[in-house]
Amino acid sequence: MLIGLLWFCFLVIILYWVWFYHAFSSVSTEAKICNPKEKISEPVSVIISFKNAAGHIVKTVESILLQDYPAFEIIAIDDFSSDGGSEILQKIHDKRLCVFKAALNLPGKKSALTQAIGCAKYDLLLFTDGDCLPASPRWISSMVQNISVNTGLELVLGYSPMEKTARWLNGMVRYETILTAIQYITYALAGMPYMGVGRNMMYRKSLFHKVRGFESHAALASGDDDLFVRSAAQTGNTTININPDSFIYSEGKSSVSSFLQQKSRHISTSIKYSLKHRFWLGLFAACQVGFYGCLFMALCFGYLSVITFIGWLVVKWTVQIMLQRKAFVILDGRDLTWWFPLLDIGMAVYYVILPFYAMVSRRDW
Repeated sequence: MLIGLLWFCFLVIILYWVWFYHAFSSVSTEAKICNPKEKISEPVSVIISFKNAAGHIVKTVESILLQDYPAFEIIAIDDFSSDGGSEILQKIHDKRLCVFKAALNLPGKKSALTQAIGCAKYDLLLFTDGDCLPASPRWISSMVQNISVNTGLELVLGYSPMEKTARWLNGMVRYETILTAIQYITYALAGMPYMGVGRNMMYRKSLFHKVRGFESHAALASGDDDLFVRSAAQTGNTTININPDSFIYSEGKSSVSSFLQQKSRHISTSIKYSLKHRFWLGLFAACQVGFYGCLFMALCFGYLSVITFIGWLVVKWTVQIMLQRKAFVILDGRDLTWWFPLLDIGMAVYYVILPFYAMVSRRDW
């Protein structure tokens, strides 16, 4: 029974990675193509909701003001900061920058974002956070290109990798970010979009109003990105962008507790996903945990010899490294290959710990 469950978990994980591999193989070449000669001129409202980001927000805004795009505005809305971030921004004298203060002090960003969207002059909205930096001056044009050259598209799911640091936790944070991106990108390509990241997402204001904004999940503090995608994304109106020009880099959490706290917010919204998405996402996580759980129990109970135990690990890691290599290269995680065995085990531990951490640390976010 234990060995049978081990085989089941192993085969399911490999099938998932075969699926991920084919998804990224089908879009990698096209995603890297950026035609600078193509004229893209639809104006864009870049929206940044920030709170206590005085140490980052100026650098973020200045980097966006340097974007090579003919017509855009930046709406920076201060969500009740206590560090004087908005006052610092007021010193930037650029007619493209509009600084507002949020009217309602509510948990999460939904109220501030709704206010900013109402102030936006343009239909095309591009979102990021106050501690993020574009990978290139072509961030806006790369995101716009996805909508402008394809009729019927209203929502673009971008990618936001974490900056690389020498801290040991950084590898785990980056790995989790890449693995999450691989999943939501693959599901979107399969016509089953379920989430995006608010650090790098574009959609039309008309779409926001069509689905009544965040109304369907207003009771939750989180969900301005993933639950909005759940309510607004359809097979024909959603696309992804993994062009390196479109990446937005963000600082990863520097402590285990802050990382788990951040991810606990995702747990609070994932219960609102459709049953289909919860099943397939849950199956992947359960089989990752089940593989290592069954493998170690089989060794402890004498069902496997040490040599066979090592053989299972070598086969899983080798096959998975081969299947995930393309996605990790595209998503700026090539260097993590050397640490993959530890990161893979770490993800299994993470899948076990996170739900319990979320239960014992519930609070208004």
